[in-house]
Amino acid sequence: MRNLDDYAAKVWSVKSVQAKRKAMVEMIDAMTSDLKKPRYKEMAASMAAHRLDKFAANLMLRDTDQVL
Repeated sequence: MRNLDDYAAKVWSVKSVQAKRKAMVEMIDAMTSDLKKPRYKEMAASMAAHRLDKFAANLMLRDTDQVL
């Protein structure tokens, strides 16, 4: 899994929903797992701006903050 911190910061920094969606697609494309990319892109296409911010955070922290 790649470090997605910079991609998440880009999603958070833009203001418009269209720009957030574009940044989110870039983040999803940077992921190494090809199996989930189509599903994640489909989900991001219909999300509001605040949901995209939370989705970016969840993807960024997915592999680093696991419960032991």
